[in-house]
Amino acid sequence: MLPGIVIKPLKRFADERGFFTEIMRKDWEIFEDEIVQANLSITYPGIVRAWHKHERGQVDYFV
Repeated sequence: MLPGIVIKPLKRFADERGFFTEIMRKDWEIFEDEIVQANLSITYPGIVRAWHKHERGQVDYFV
């Protein structure tokens, strides 16, 4: 393993619609950057999810 690498187990919240995982959180104290939170959400085929609105602004980055 490379020096400085931290392995953090991720929690997966799943149901019949798909799953949601928190990839990074500011309160994990292992990130020095300005990232507040990053998530992964997968919706299974044939499932429709409703749109929703965030009251505070958000910025989305995908790699």
